Amino acid sequence: MPISLTLHLQALSTEDLAVLLERRTDSRRLLGQRRQDLGALAELLSEPHSIRWALSSLNGFLAQLLRLAVWLGPDVPAPVLAEQVPGVSLAQLREAAGELARWGLAFVDAPAAGAVAPERAGWLLHVPGAVMANVEPPSGFGPSARRLLDHKSMEFLAAVARNLALESKPRSSKEALIDEIAAFLADPARL
Repeated sequence: MPISLTLHLQALSTEDLAVLLERRTDSRRLLGQRRQDLGALAELLSEPHSIRWALSSLNGFLAQLLRLAVWLGPDVPAPVLAEQVPGVSLAQLREAAGELARWGLAFVDAPAAGAVAPERAGWLLHVPGAVMANVEPPSGFGPSARRLLDHKSMEFLAAVARNLALESKPRSSKEALIDEIAAFLADPARL
């Protein structure tokens, strides 16, 4: 059972859950099932064909935002998302994130304490694993450096930092080093 999705469904307001059930018409398949709880709904919403159908039902902006979140995700701080969509305010992004939640495709979370740098605090957009696996990132984009680096050792990351000629200094965490490397790679003037 997709625990992450189940927990996010539990956190939805009654009104938002009703909208989700109305939009994701395949949820009606639960009516004939013995199990009719949020865990069963999460399993159904996690099926590849269900995710693809929901994605095809989104308007252009929401579909692009979801694809961007998949590329940056699975947990994308609001300011990081805002950097990628100039001209769209944080309030508009938050509203769009709420719409994605009402489709059961991504959810608004508060970052875990210490999980993001203070300047990135606020809310983040969480993309469940099943959605990450079944939604293609924007065409022409490879995997994000951040996602690739997450699985590397500190020794490997330190070697990358040295090869990029980043300042040799102690960092507070692996995430801080990854942030520094990703920022370097994202700056066209430095590459």
